[in-house]
Amino acid sequence: MVNKDKNTILAITLNKDTATRLNYVVDDLSKSLNIALTKSQAIAILINDYGKAPTQPKAKEQKTRASKTALNYQSQVLALKDKLNVSYTHLSEILDIPTSTLKKYASGKQAPSQANEQKILNALKRYGIK
Repeated sequence: MVNKDKNTILAITLNKDTATRLNYVVDDLSKSLNIALTKSQAIAILINDYGKAPTQPKAKEQKTRASKTALNYQSQVLALKDKLNVSYTHLSEILDIPTSTLKKYASGKQAPSQANEQKILNALKRYGIK
């Protein structure tokens, strides 16, 4: 099913073994990013990264810090969207950040400016998301 923001809604059913493995993946990702992720956030990260060509070791080392920062904000935006159960358009209105910019944060393609970072952090605090 595709909603009005052209996002695909994915519903999956997992058997017990697969659900257990997913929990391990969520724990590993949460520890490596030093943030608490939901299962849907972990799946989004995995889907986003699936099929990307591996980078050269030096480039990878240089990108690690920026990638962790972008993924941190990616999970924060997704957590807000999940918690509030809203579209990117509505979340954009709540945060006063353009929809296209939020989508870049949520995909991990861009880290927020200092002003937008503060807006996201304030919203996380307001809605009790850690």
